[in-house]
Amino acid sequence: MNKLNICFLSKAAILLPCLAVSTLFIGFSSCKSATEELVAPNTALNSTAVSTELDTRAGLTIDSTFTVSEVLAAETEQSRLGMQFQFSDLEPVGFYLPAGQSVTLKVTKLAGTRYPKLIIGTLSRAYSVADPYGSTVGSVQLVEGTNTITNPQDVGGLLYLKYAVATAPNSAATVKFVSGMKSVPFYKQGKTTNAQWLQMLTTFNTVPDVQLVSKRGIIVSSLANATTYKTENQDLILQHIDNVFEQESQIAGLDNSAPQHAPSTKRVLIVQHSNLNYYMYSFGGRIAIASGAMNSVLTVNGISKDGWGPWHEIGHAFQQTWKWDALGEVTTNIYSLKVQRSYGIASRLKTDNIWPNATTFFAQPDATRDFNASTTNVWVRLCLFQQLYLAFGDKFYQDQHKAYRIEKPVLTTEAAKMRWFMLSACKASGKNLGNFFKKWGFKVDASVYAEINALNLPLPTVDPTTLKD
Repeated sequence: MNKLNICFLSKAAILLPCLAVSTLFIGFSSCKSATEELVAPNTALNSTAVSTELDTRAGLTIDSTFTVSEVLAAETEQSRLGMQFQFSDLEPVGFYLPAGQSVTLKVTKLAGTRYPKLIIGTLSRAYSVADPYGSTVGSVQLVEGTNTITNPQDVGGLLYLKYAVATAPNSAATVKFVSGMKSVPFYKQGKTTNAQWLQMLTTFNTVPDVQLVSKRGIIVSSLANATTYKTENQDLILQHIDNVFEQESQIAGLDNSAPQHAPSTKRVLIVQHSNLNYYMYSFGGRIAIASGAMNSVLTVNGISKDGWGPWHEIGHAFQQTWKWDALGEVTTNIYSLKVQRSYGIASRLKTDNIWPNATTFFAQPDATRDFNASTTNVWVRLCLFQQLYLAFGDKFYQDQHKAYRIEKPVLTTEAAKMRWFMLSACKASGKNLGNFFKKWGFKVDASVYAEINALNLPLPTVDPTTLKD
């Protein structure tokens, strides 16, 4: 199994352990259809609900049949973008399968040769002593015809369709949920009204989970928390989720100027977790938020004005893999600060009075001033990256992100990553930043500073180390 770094936002400390992510494969029975109809693949992002059935308990119309098109896997996109973590390629359907119960689906292939998978459960939603981050979910390969699938886990879970392939997606299928599943409160941006949402929360109250879905986000919350914040404007909340995604994409230079700079087509999966040992964390296709902090994504003010936590965790996915160890909890906030600016909010470095600490850092003797030292606070380190923004604007980070995607450097050591960052920063700014990095205590081989000088770039007109919000 692959090992992945987990990035945490903790009230008490910053932790960077590693975790093996596993998937539970569940058996199923099927009956294949004798005929297959081939049509052009659906060009929708992931799926389109093509028919509905009436839930007689509430008079609510529930989508139960989905036309799904194959998409590039989240891992493929992660590689293209040079990102630390992937986003989610799951398609939520608004159903829940209780523990030990079975669901029946009918699958019809429309194009290509492959079929989607059914995913049972949401990453991080449930956990155990053996699996403290809730990284085990059920995965079933669907086949043509009728599929009857039993959930053998001791907890129920939300259902998703996964139709992702590493290269050349070309298949499409229709999936009809026939029986055995339970409807959950399911808010779809631009389709569901608040009145319908309130009705769902009251009617579908025997399931523990709810979902809210936008173009770029999936929120999985407990029914209890969703009920607490039921009078909020759900459409506006989802618009803000999409804005956060868009702002962080912008600073990452994802402007469609070339194929490698195309924005992500995936969604960020935001999950309420229940492990009291953790607050917020990000890795492996989701960000997880403690129950007591879900107001940060279930209220308008929480995600727009006070949303540093979610902005930060989403930023962990956008972080490019040139970062070295000292930057794990630093460069993610390049994206947080971009979102903050989009809302017209003063920089957190200013409001939290961080800049005097940077001044204290610069006052240290050259020999002992060390950017990577454990005594250098992560917020002080962030000041370096904010100074580059103050000196050169968003374009600096956009160009640097693009350079990394174009060059695709193989960086296997801390020294190599620091070297790449320093040289690429000079190229992106068009300035010789050697003195800037020396003042920031970059203890690299003298050859790196020689390479910077060899670029023959002019010195900055204003010393960036003098800049602050």
